[in-house]
Amino acid sequence: MNTTPRTTRNPRRAFTLIESVIAIAVSAIILSGLSAAILVASRAIPTPSEIGTTDQQVIDTLNRFRSELRLASKIQMKATAAGVQFTLTINAPSVDNAPTTVVYRYKSADGTLDRKQDSETERVFLSGLSDVDANVASEDGRARTVTIRFKAEGTIQNSFEFIATLPNNPELQ
Repeated sequence: MNTTPRTTRNPRRAFTLIESVIAIAVSAIILSGLSAAILVASRAIPTPSEIGTTDQQVIDTLNRFRSELRLASKIQMKATAAGVQFTLTINAPSVDNAPTTVVYRYKSADGTLDRKQDSETERVFLSGLSDVDANVASEDGRARTVTIRFKAEGTIQNSFEFIATLPNNPELQ
């Protein structure tokens, strides 16, 4: 009689080749779907070069207007169906000590914002503007704040709101 013990063979618990190939294929499909979603999402975020064109031009123009408003000693605003016009008198130091007159004019017919200083020719600063609403808050004939809301075509932001507090409280004509 043979007294050697019988060894039972335990089947190995492992993945078969087919299971491994299927897992890799499913993972590849999921990863390609995720990468496509990330690519689409990354294109939705504006790059600095896209913002740097029209949006930056609007922001630069508003900053220039704000600085000139703050230097103004007199402000005159005219709002008509044809548009809005701001005439600023700035008593800045100059050679002849004459005040500088700066005119910003929004023309609703063509949607442009023009700027003219003294005897210079009028120059278009912005175009594609619409729905312009301008307001000057005043107290005792002195301007306190200027608020302008408008839409600008070709910009990412589309709608802009401009509020300038006037520390010198210029005379409102």
